[in-house]
Amino acid sequence: MAQALAVCNFRKEESMIVSGAMSQCMWLESHWNELEKYSDRMPRTFVHGDFKPKNALVRRDSHSGAVFTSYDWEMSGWGVPAVDLAHVDIVAYHSVLKELWSGVQVEDLKQLALIGKIFRRLAAFDWESEKFDPRWEIAMEHMNLYKADMAGLIQVLCGSNHASA
Repeated sequence: MAQALAVCNFRKEESMIVSGAMSQCMWLESHWNELEKYSDRMPRTFVHGDFKPKNALVRRDSHSGAVFTSYDWEMSGWGVPAVDLAHVDIVAYHSVLKELWSGVQVEDLKQLALIGKIFRRLAAFDWESEKFDPRWEIAMEHMNLYKADMAGLIQVLCGSNHASA
């Protein structure tokens, strides 16, 4: 994003959007150790990495009932399931895993889901910043929405006492 600010001929309001997103990234970077410490306490699992409604299908099968299928696995790997929890019913998730992860409470999973949403917004900043040149109008609209969403996520994070502004 810094390179885009230097190279692209943004108007003042566009420069403010990019500068605001960069400020959020710098704030998160200054609190990254806190996010890592929290994540390190959580169990590791196989992570899809882009788990959201458009990449999932539940269908009825005459032999086994409901069948779940997931698509778009190129982001998958082993790690903390933070990004996968961003679009999951946390209470239902906990009810299934509480015996396997006995030390993990619903509130822990909610906090991890919040961190996952932050990770997803960081990725969105990166994706949109790649679209700045030569036509950045649509990417800038998206960036502004992501920046507003990130502001809310950071505010919730600060309220959870895991980081302070």
